[in-house]
Amino acid sequence: MRLELSPEGLISRLNLSPVSGSIGRELALLAWMKENHAELQEEFYLQLWGEVPLVRPVEQVIADMLVAEQEFVAENP
Repeated sequence: MRLELSPEGLISRLNLSPVSGSIGRELALLAWMKENHAELQEEFYLQLWGEVPLVRPVEQVIADMLVAEQEFVAENP
């Protein structure tokens, strides 16, 4: 995942790369997130993309997403 912020602190670019480079693996991650970290997944997609106001700083949300992604990779080698 790559996130670039503008000087004003707004998201200027967001690049989400599949965990393993495959769409199938990325879909597996999304299903796993829904089952294991549903609130975080909702927070990431709804708040980061501007559907609802941010509750936590973007940096915290992304840090938690990266930890969850590492958890997924550890459980699904």
